Amino acid sequence: MVIAGETTGTRRGLREPVRVTSASYWVLMAEIREAQGDRLPEGVERVRASNPSSLTLSGTNTYLLGEPAWVIDPG
Repeated sequence: MVIAGETTGTRRGLREPVRVTSASYWVLMAEIREAQGDRLPEGVERVRASNPSSLTLSGTNTYLLGEPAWVIDPG
């Protein structure tokens, strides 16, 4: 697995991505979740699908706003 944005050095001026194991990937994702926090404005609820990946991080999010609720599904 390759994590974009992190590098191990240079080769002919190009950066090589870091290769991580499955176990270290989940540790990295847990650290990202802790760093981001889950604070949302009052009246906003998040529904997160349990489909973590390198593209969705901890999972796909859908947001519910207000009463009656408006649904914002960005993807």
